Amino acid sequence: MSHKARAALVLVAVALAAAACAVHFARGVRLQTNLLAMLPPTERDPVAEQVVAELAATIGARVVFMLSHQDSAHARHAAEVFAAALQSSGGLRTVIARLGPVDRSVFAQLYASHRHGLLSDDDRARLAAAGFSARDAALRQLVTPLPPAAALPLAQDPFGFFGRWLATREPSAGRLRLEDGYLLAREGDRVRVVVLGEIDGDAYDERVQERVVNAYEHASAEMHRTEPQAVAWRAGTVFYAAAARAAAKRDMERIGLGATLGVALLVLLAFRTLRPMLLGLLSAAIGILFGTLAVLVLDGEVQLVSLAFGASLIGEAVDYSILLFAAHLAAGAVWTPERGVAMVRPGLTVAVGTSLLAYALQIYCDFSGYSDMAIGTAQMIGYELPENFRMPYLAANVADFWRRWHITLSMWLRDYLYVPLGGNRKGVARTYFNLMATMLLGGLWHGASWNFVLWGFLHGAALALHRA
Repeated sequence: MSHKARAALVLVAVALAAAACAVHFARGVRLQTNLLAMLPPTERDPVAEQVVAELAATIGARVVFMLSHQDSAHARHAAEVFAAALQSSGGLRTVIARLGPVDRSVFAQLYASHRHGLLSDDDRARLAAAGFSARDAALRQLVTPLPPAAALPLAQDPFGFFGRWLATREPSAGRLRLEDGYLLAREGDRVRVVVLGEIDGDAYDERVQERVVNAYEHASAEMHRTEPQAVAWRAGTVFYAAAARAAAKRDMERIGLGATLGVALLVLLAFRTLRPMLLGLLSAAIGILFGTLAVLVLDGEVQLVSLAFGASLIGEAVDYSILLFAAHLAAGAVWTPERGVAMVRPGLTVAVGTSLLAYALQIYCDFSGYSDMAIGTAQMIGYELPENFRMPYLAANVADFWRRWHITLSMWLRDYLYVPLGGNRKGVARTYFNLMATMLLGGLWHGASWNFVLWGFLHGAALALHRA
């Protein structure tokens, strides 16, 4: 195939990829700022995974505002104005500035139907003590001059256990106090009123973040218009995620621009022309295009941390183009594309090798690191956990590697899969089958994904070849 035909095929592929990306961006692409979303879902227990996801979404949806003023009445008025403006903006599902009355009879009804199992620790110890007198405890409850408003009838709570149990259910709010329905704190000459809210949507969704931030700014403006001396503070996952998104975008733009200008200057000094630079950026852009398309097709969203990390690699991506152009200049008239690829192949091979080595070290440091943390934490509370990693990259072969790597998993696979399947006691063919089955099931243990199935197949095949 001629060079022109190859170039035409590349241009067609680039055009199709650009069109596909344009379709995805026209539909809207979610920019994910939640770092935990990069972790794979735990398919082994989907119910637990759903509970964790719903709990995280519920906690992430909460926002807290605090309005401060020197005068208590003005602070409450500022809170009411702020909450009304926040609610009318449509960015939040609920906004509460003033709490309703607490119906303590709900606690009494709960306690009445389960009073035999709901006791404070002190009352439980008092009942178990040898000197407990039911008659004296009942008499003290009978002659109490001012029983609590939500107290149970004497027949249901003759010893007054309900009030003490209820006291254990009401944790201290620190400096916060409930006054006339407002949750406020007094510190120095300032009175701070708390306003609670719940956003409508995912805290890591860019559109939700924009709505909530705009609603907060609108509410703050309305509050300052009526109470100029009032001060507002905010807290919540949605605000932290929005700030992280803005900071990451800003850093990504600065890093990308700085790397581009720096590489352009170096290329201009070395080659006296920007042609290599432009061609290098073109090749990097084509790679980014296909990488983005693959992410959108497979995941449906783009991780912000991936964009920030990718922006820092623009200069490294252009380095290989510079290496190719330098080889072009060195070859002179005998230059051919095939000759150029052969000249840069050693450098690319070293780059790929060092990248794989760095990734292998990262995986080892992650796994061995959290295993050491678990072992150390367990020792602090009196438990001894077994060693989990023993310098696996110094192993002599793949079998020795699995005696050093993730030792607890290796022992579990051996004791509960390989040995029950027959191990190496039923012939050579059965031994190979048992090795392959054990590693395939070990791959599925990591997660229900074809990637892990392939991982198990490769390790099973390596163990079988080593045993052959």
